[in-house]
Amino acid sequence: MKKLGKAAAYSAAVVLFIIYTLLVCYAESNTYYIPEAEMTIELPDNIVAATQGIRENDDLFNKDKGGWDYIQTMSEMRENGDYLLGRSSDKSYKLEVKVSDNSEGIKNLNKLSEKKLNAFYDTIRSESDVFEVTEKEINSIKYAGVVRNTKLSDVVLYSYEYTTVLNSKLITVKITSYNDRLNNAETELLKTVVTSITFSNTDVERTIPKIGGTLIFSFCMIAAGFVVLVIYKLNEEKAKVIIAKIISAKEKHENKQKIKQADTEEKSSDKTDEKTDTTSEEAKTDTNSAESENAVNSETEKTIAKTEEPQNTKTSTQQEHSDANNDKADEPEEEIYDIDLDEAIANFDDSAEARQRRRDERNKTVKKKKGLFK
Repeated sequence: MKKLGKAAAYSAAVVLFIIYTLLVCYAESNTYYIPEAEMTIELPDNIVAATQGIRENDDLFNKDKGGWDYIQTMSEMRENGDYLLGRSSDKSYKLEVKVSDNSEGIKNLNKLSEKKLNAFYDTIRSESDVFEVTEKEINSIKYAGVVRNTKLSDVVLYSYEYTTVLNSKLITVKITSYNDRLNNAETELLKTVVTSITFSNTDVERTIPKIGGTLIFSFCMIAAGFVVLVIYKLNEEKAKVIIAKIISAKEKHENKQKIKQADTEEKSSDKTDEKTDTTSEEAKTDTNSAESENAVNSETEKTIAKTEEPQNTKTSTQQEHSDANNDKADEPEEEIYDIDLDEAIANFDDSAEARQRRRDERNKTVKKKKGLFK
């Protein structure tokens, strides 16, 4: 309930402030726009003014209320080249804004060199009713401050004006006294009016903001700030709830990630254990198979040894027999013949050829015997 009460109080304050701001912003003001010069000017409350675009049915020309004469006013403005004509409520002075094309070809007074600027001032000084010309600068815009003494038949009108050239337009803001001379209050009033001027199409930056426009802008900005504050207060709880939900969702997401990571680690550890067990079982199997293979190999070696022993024995025996036979073959065998000894001696050939022949025969016999044992 307290929060709702605060929100209601803020809302009421904002509504009242907005109403007040709207009344200030949209109330009838003494601000005029002159499209021919693309400028806006603000006049004091005690000045009533007409512009070129004003219509005959305007309250200014209401004769029942002592208003101006429409035809006379329009004629005077066209004759003097006025795009704005204002008069004080006590009819002690009038204020004019004149706009015309600059015949000298100057586009912007601020961009002139010192020599050309002085030439411009000299041109104004050459006019017959000019009493004094001084250089002025307001809101970074250069003006020629001109004092005039204009004679109209037997009457001398004293006037003070600010003249500048901007966007190829010769612009003059002038105050003329209906009394003998202009006083300080009137010249200061003219300066205030010139200070309020803003141009919508210029590259010159204003250094001194217009007071009325600044106040209105400030009120609007404060109203907007109050609206934002109230909206923030009303939606603060919602924002907190949304933020809490976001944080909660983030925590849940992080917890899920942690759980998934833990499961992944556990599965990986289980797989590692299984691999370790499998490896140990394979190692045991390899050990058993190796032992069995060793046992088989040992038995096989024993069997082979047993099998080879008689063969070796047989082989050695055969070798001994073969060696004995060879020895016997090397020895000349005694041939026993049933012959007559005397006859044999008588017929025995002891020549070298006969001996060689007998050796060859013995060698052939030995080779035949050896071939039988192979």
